Amino acid sequence: MPTASRPVGVFILGDVAPGNVVGLSQQIERSGFSDLWFAEDYFMLSGFASAGIALQATEAIDVGIGAVSNRVRHPAVTAMEASTLANAYPGRFTLGIGHGVPAWVAQMHLTPKSVLGSMREAITDVKRLLAGESLTQAGAYYGYDHVALTHPAPDLKVLGAAVGPKSVDLCAEIADGMVISVLAGPDYVATIRERIARVRRAQGLPEDFAMVVYALASVGEDRAAARAKVRPATAFYLEAMGPTLITGVYDANEALVRMIDAGGAAAVEADMPDEWLDWLAVAGRPEDCRAGIEALFDAGATKVVLCVVPSEELPEQLEIFPHVGPPAQRRNGTAKRGDSNNRIDRPRDRPHVADSHELAEQRAPAGGEDHAVAPARLLPDRRILEARRHPHRGRGIGADGFAHGP
Repeated sequence: MPTASRPVGVFILGDVAPGNVVGLSQQIERSGFSDLWFAEDYFMLSGFASAGIALQATEAIDVGIGAVSNRVRHPAVTAMEASTLANAYPGRFTLGIGHGVPAWVAQMHLTPKSVLGSMREAITDVKRLLAGESLTQAGAYYGYDHVALTHPAPDLKVLGAAVGPKSVDLCAEIADGMVISVLAGPDYVATIRERIARVRRAQGLPEDFAMVVYALASVGEDRAAARAKVRPATAFYLEAMGPTLITGVYDANEALVRMIDAGGAAAVEADMPDEWLDWLAVAGRPEDCRAGIEALFDAGATKVVLCVVPSEELPEQLEIFPHVGPPAQRRNGTAKRGDSNNRIDRPRDRPHVADSHELAEQRAPAGGEDHAVAPARLLPDRRILEARRHPHRGRGIGADGFAHGP
């Protein structure tokens, strides 16, 4: 059972209507979850605005952005936005910074020559500004002339968002933690955890490092029905990402390539073994989901964030998942850490959620270093998706603003 020391959060997808953010955020808190998370998916919900709305609408729940692209704002502006929320809601906000989905970044003519170089500069500079430093320097991507924050936030944690080995190593070196993409099973989490520990030991850095793991999720008394609901999204992400370490640690890459070659996501959905869902998602009856969540924590996750699919079922799922074992114990209907009372108060009102959209994203262009990903939604122009399809290269998308590559 998840406890205050094993917090479980919920992810709000970018296809949720802005007018529903307040109601969903309040329902997530009433249901006893420890966190709620947003990804800034261009051109859907603003990460900082959504986080601000959620923080104002709730009382104690932690709110994270996982993640914003380092390319779309100057790091000084990112630091200013983050410090404003961190100071207005002390101890409740977490910032994640990733590369950004290649197609979205390209639409804005912001593609860097080196995605790793740009991310290194951005995260490093944001952290220095949050710490209260004044920057005067010229980097390859970002420059400063006596820039300092009026309201620094030295205690704010800045996480990297990555999947690929090069980006993971970079996050281990410069960030306070990582947000890890959906599909990341316990063996992948354990592998990355060990890799991060090696990097941090070599750099003489503290062992403390957040590992926030996203998981596609669906729970119900009908095990087969709940698992069937996650299959389309799981297949979509598998086809989009191609063979990576996420599937490689389970010796599934050869089978995955055969399925993709045979018919893309449709073939993957139809043909992938049901047991793959044991490590690709948190889905099934409450006991199945409890075991899946606990396995991720046992592997090294410090938080597990549930990405409910299909997204229009989030309100109903929020009424069921607390029976799996909510992350934070409750007092007076509001999530409180350390409370021994495990009673769950059911929300009286269920917010209406906008219709969900077909899961679809674009793959990264060929070449370069690690690239980025985003969560489930059809892009405005399907040609962007088709133009960037690149099966089996390990440089496509994963989920929620992350990157993966060689």
